[in-house]
Amino acid sequence: MNAKRRKSFEKFLQKKLRVWWPILLLATIFIIAVITNSIREQSEFDYPAYWGKLELASSEGITETYYAENQDIALVLRHRPTNKVVFVRNVSEVEYISESAETFSRDVASADQTLNILESGKEVMIFEPEQKYGRMLDFGYSPSGRYITFIMASTGQFDAKIFDLVNKKDILGPISSKVGISPAGLNDRQVTWSEDENILAINYYDFEVGPPHLLVSDFGNPAEMNVVMSREALRPPLSNKLTFPFREELTIKNVAITSPDIVQFNVEVCDNCYSDERKQILRSVQYHYHVRTKKLEQVE
Repeated sequence: MNAKRRKSFEKFLQKKLRVWWPILLLATIFIIAVITNSIREQSEFDYPAYWGKLELASSEGITETYYAENQDIALVLRHRPTNKVVFVRNVSEVEYISESAETFSRDVASADQTLNILESGKEVMIFEPEQKYGRMLDFGYSPSGRYITFIMASTGQFDAKIFDLVNKKDILGPISSKVGISPAGLNDRQVTWSEDENILAINYYDFEVGPPHLLVSDFGNPAEMNVVMSREALRPPLSNKLTFPFREELTIKNVAITSPDIVQFNVEVCDNCYSDERKQILRSVQYHYHVRTKKLEQVE
């Protein structure tokens, strides 16, 4: 009797296995794929082992930002299309606004920092700021990954930096220290690249003169910048002396590269521009700037 039951049970199992084994096999393959993909996401590029584990903090377009387990590494920035890796190193004792041991998340208040790049597995420092106890933030790569934009924040000032990672220099040069951009804006609407990187446009304010200015590079040379629009460049020009309440403020917006050599943007002159309730638009004009000929024309 026991032998018959055992034989019957074995037949039952064989029958069930014939039905279920393809499903079990597919489930196993799916689980392995998920685990493998998770591992791949954490090790999609090579980096020094002493950094420890990396945690993806954000992924915006072509730029991925990671936190490292090792607190000497403030940020790791990967250009997704090319796997180029730039990182920020803390080189002094760090003061934190907040931090989380569980997620490696750290909001740095101040630290001496350097900007570095990984080249063939080697760490190469490309920028050491003169300002002490500042921080670097709001990073973004150009389309090809050759350039990286960021803000150097120090003593209440926010200086724009655009680094050529091939020549290892700030292409803004001497004007970098007076080009100010709000911390939330360097890579959000205020820095615009053409896909081929022949044109760079920066919407910024000038610490020495006042807001705002639109800079556009020479065609094919982002290191040579030209002031295309400002209060004094507007026709008729505006005084640089703003009075309170704010009168005849100038705003430059909707900057876009609409063809291989045309930068399009809108200009508004208004009273109380930044107050929804009190704003009065005095002038609203759209312009086309021809980068090759450096001709600015008003669009009717």
